[in-house]
Amino acid sequence: MGGRVQRNGVTADGGAPRGVVDLAGDCRVVGGGCVFAGAIQYLVDGFGGAVGVCIWSVNEYRGDDRGVLAGVSGRANGAGTGGCFDDGIVDAIWGVDAAVDPSGAGTGGGVRVVCGDDGDADAAIYGFDDVGECGNWDAVRGGGGVRDGVEFVSGRVLGIVGGTGAGTGYDEGSMAKVMMVASEAAPFAKTGGLADVLGALPAAMVRLGVSASVVIPKYRGLHPPGVELVLENMPVFINHFRHRTDIWRLDRDGVRFYFVEAPWFFDRDGVYSSYGNDYIDNHLRFAVLSLAALGIARQIEHPDILHSHDWQAALAPIYAKSWFAHDPRLAAMKHVFTIHNLGYQGRFEKKILWELGLDGSQFNQEELEYFGDLNLMKGAIVAADFITTVSPTYAREIQTEEHGFGLDGLLRARSGQLTGILNGVDYAEWDPATDRHLPAHFDASNLEGKAECKRALLDALGFGAEAHDRPLIGVVSRFAEQKGFDLLEPIGDELMKEDVTLIALGSGEPHYEWIFHDLTERHHDKVRVWHGYNNGLAHLIEAGSDMFLMPSRYEPCGLNQIYSLKYGTPPVVRATGGLADTIEESTGFKFGENSPAALLSTLRHALQCWRDRAAWQERMRLGMSKDFSWDRSAAEYGALYGRLLGG
Repeated sequence: MGGRVQRNGVTADGGAPRGVVDLAGDCRVVGGGCVFAGAIQYLVDGFGGAVGVCIWSVNEYRGDDRGVLAGVSGRANGAGTGGCFDDGIVDAIWGVDAAVDPSGAGTGGGVRVVCGDDGDADAAIYGFDDVGECGNWDAVRGGGGVRDGVEFVSGRVLGIVGGTGAGTGYDEGSMAKVMMVASEAAPFAKTGGLADVLGALPAAMVRLGVSASVVIPKYRGLHPPGVELVLENMPVFINHFRHRTDIWRLDRDGVRFYFVEAPWFFDRDGVYSSYGNDYIDNHLRFAVLSLAALGIARQIEHPDILHSHDWQAALAPIYAKSWFAHDPRLAAMKHVFTIHNLGYQGRFEKKILWELGLDGSQFNQEELEYFGDLNLMKGAIVAADFITTVSPTYAREIQTEEHGFGLDGLLRARSGQLTGILNGVDYAEWDPATDRHLPAHFDASNLEGKAECKRALLDALGFGAEAHDRPLIGVVSRFAEQKGFDLLEPIGDELMKEDVTLIALGSGEPHYEWIFHDLTERHHDKVRVWHGYNNGLAHLIEAGSDMFLMPSRYEPCGLNQIYSLKYGTPPVVRATGGLADTIEESTGFKFGENSPAALLSTLRHALQCWRDRAAWQERMRLGMSKDFSWDRSAAEYGALYGRLLGG
């Protein structure tokens, strides 16, 4: 069958057209009928067997039994090839046999939907046997094999409904295009657990089928092999000042990492500070990061969701909902904001409001004002479409006066858009069966290597043979008020009356460093402390210790207690935040009261349990069997993204 396309009154006859049929505007395609795009009328006569026909920018397309654009639908008068819907600005596509009953299993034979330059969202595709490669669909309905053998590239599928093979292997929310913004990401820049999250979670999302990217600053010396300059001289403007940024990209584990180069702000000795002093322009540094991330979103990534982490990225949703509220390339983007530690909120004097280019009208109790200061995290909590934190218990705790740091009222007001998703751990890095830092390996089926790790640890720190038969308590931590080591200070001498050894690794606030130093001086035969950080020693302490101490005042998630479970080292923790969520009475020891007496009592109980070797090994094996992988966390984030996007 031949084809006729009438455009502005001009008809082109002949065989199946090749190339693109441009149907821009608010229009519909109905098989064999008319197309209206403003005042322009087109006729599409059913191109059975069309080769290479594409439709751009169509609000609705309905196939019919005659095989309209059979190169797309593959139905009726010829097995057309190469057809596509290009650019994805399509509200609905109805396949053959699905024009009346959208749940029907259409015999479309395959449709290829490719993201073009804009990649705008499609609303639905109905009744095709196979659907591929991109397109950002809200729903795929019907079809005999919507899932099988299909490669989705850079799109999202929020729901797959009906059809004999529809939905195989895909859950709601499993396909989204997500861009994350943070101040650090492992292995490129790391000062704490935030970097571990940004280094592992996006890769886990990719394994689930999500298109993931990450934006961080390009700090001094950060130039990994393979990184490429993708956007040169992208200006960001703050309060009428123009700041140049260059955008670099590196693909790693399926994740697109973008590095924002702005030497004036990021080419410095430290990430946040130098010689213990925070940079006085940190608010401007991370404003540049946030604006550059929005630029990447507008010009390169076009994400469905911008997921910002902690106060350093808090300005991204704030700017997006104010400066760019009417930007068509950003207005539809949803915002998720994750609180990793509510104790660090990005609080500044009011006078820097103008430096950030923020509207003074936003400085009020409902948005940015906080006891007379500017609070960036508060602004992000208000602006975000959804707020997450890093454990379910912490999500509840931060809504209380005790743990809310002055924001508990706001968080209670947004409790319907607040959830806690437990962080995962990277078992490729933290697994005693494969850990490259250990002198011997072990697992739950064979624990012999753990005893060798304990001997190596004790020998390395100068303990005598008598220590090999004592229970060993390990500590790897920042020495800060949050971590609860002030509870150890008044009970240290009492604890050392027990037959026990204590090894600590960490650094931080001078007072807490002194607590361990003083305990070492007075009980050198039983205590050692390593001031600073040593990654190999951290792994060896996890593997060689008999139990692990984390008496935190509050702990949003915590990772070391999860590492300890995997290494057969039952944790002794205060029941707060992620510690409460990850440690059970059968795998560790918990105390609730924030007091030295409660800590000492729990430690004594753990030491008593250690002497029953058979029961202790059962406790070890049960902890080692727990799964806190990032894949589990990523599945929860995927479901959240799906709900947020309307799935």
